Amino acid sequence: MRRSDAYGPQLDRDRDMVGGNNHKLHFVSCTGDTTVNLLDFTKPDNQINAIAEGTATLATLSIGGNDVLFGPIVKSCIYNAPKSGDCTEHKQNGLRTLYGREFFDRYNTVLDKIVTGKLRFGDTGPLYTKLYQTSYIQFFDDWTDECNNRAFTGWTFAPGMTKAVREEFNHMVHQLNEASLLHTKYVQYER
Repeated sequence: MRRSDAYGPQLDRDRDMVGGNNHKLHFVSCTGDTTVNLLDFTKPDNQINAIAEGTATLATLSIGGNDVLFGPIVKSCIYNAPKSGDCTEHKQNGLRTLYGREFFDRYNTVLDKIVTGKLRFGDTGPLYTKLYQTSYIQFFDDWTDECNNRAFTGWTFAPGMTKAVREEFNHMVHQLNEASLLHTKYVQYER
């Protein structure tokens, strides 16, 4: 799913961005994809295949949240949505993936495919390409006690958003951001 209000198109509309009106957005992001999807080059809408080789001056990358089950975790642990699965099981599986070798390898393969295969510097390409790997923001304010007796939804069966719950979810985000930083540092490209 590609949306006009995703951060890529928002950056495109921001005239204070470097380059002002002198740029062309090529938006290939797809909500819901995992690193497995990104590395499936048989898909006609594969995001990596959609990047024009050697033409980008700026690229942004945000991956990992779907791999570590942020969506199912929010549905089962925050909304307590019907048929959303077990909250504890989703969190355990998400952490297992986050710290697993397979995710590490896929993450680094995605970075490698993009940097070496798409952001090349040739005679016809840009002088340089900046790749910004974005991080995820915290889900909740975890400094106040005001929300302790509140649910995130109006449903009576939704769990309370205690300070401890909010801290736990924010910690998950920080864990993914730290792992992403580790992966990025592992794959260093000097041009």
